[in-house]
Amino acid sequence: MRAHTSLIEAVRRFHNEEVSEAWFVEKRWGGQIRCGHCNSENILVRKNRRPMPFYCRACRRYFSVRTNTIMQRPKIPLQKWAIAFYLFPTRPKGISSVQLAKDLGISQKHAWRMGHRIRECWNKSLEEFSGPVEVDEAYLGSKERNKHGWKRNSTNMGGEGKSAVAGVLNRPTGQIQAAALPDAKHATLQQFVHDRTSPEAKVYSDGAAAYRNLDRDHEAVNHGVEEPVHPSPYPRLVHAPPLQQRPHLLHHQHPISFSCQLPQSPPILPALDAGFTLASV
Repeated sequence: MRAHTSLIEAVRRFHNEEVSEAWFVEKRWGGQIRCGHCNSENILVRKNRRPMPFYCRACRRYFSVRTNTIMQRPKIPLQKWAIAFYLFPTRPKGISSVQLAKDLGISQKHAWRMGHRIRECWNKSLEEFSGPVEVDEAYLGSKERNKHGWKRNSTNMGGEGKSAVAGVLNRPTGQIQAAALPDAKHATLQQFVHDRTSPEAKVYSDGAAAYRNLDRDHEAVNHGVEEPVHPSPYPRLVHAPPLQQRPHLLHHQHPISFSCQLPQSPPILPALDAGFTLASV
């Protein structure tokens, strides 16, 4: 089972600004601090941390872990940034700027900017997954009985009137790519898999006919008879976060457009040990 960090553990882990800064330094540079301006390794760590913790001898400029990242402005404490990075992937339907402002004790304006920057740094194109990968699809939309009377369609069955969403999970890294699709037909789903996996990738799916004759090393799970995949250690497919939203969408009328790409997930979250790009936005 993939590790999961609870909210209590996250708050305890980032209990002060110094610990949070050390975590961001490790995530950004690893063992070798580089200049935030010129990327030089000729760095001086200032003991008094004034005006900033680091000084670059090459370009003669001061910098910090915030420099040229999404956290540069406004100067929200790094502890709150770290908690925000935890909150976003652990909420089944995301988190609004109003709720984020209440949780972090900041203004709604700053929470709105913070949320957009976090989403943007995760919304990057990923390389093809080398596998093994898991793929699954679902139709998302509310039940007819939960709609207003004038919006109900008595003939609505199956995926009619709903949006098709597919996701592919890369097991080694925990990264997920998901997208809304015009339909869940054979050609559409197979093209979705081909575009996101390398030719040598091992692909696991359910027994849907759309995945038959997939141009990959492919194995299927028959969930109807609880058939495990061999020799895979994962007997059940892990559904992508967009597909996990299905129970919530059954009771609400959320529109889903296949013209928009869903943001890709950071690797191995919510374990709080994931990598991410602190790029400028």
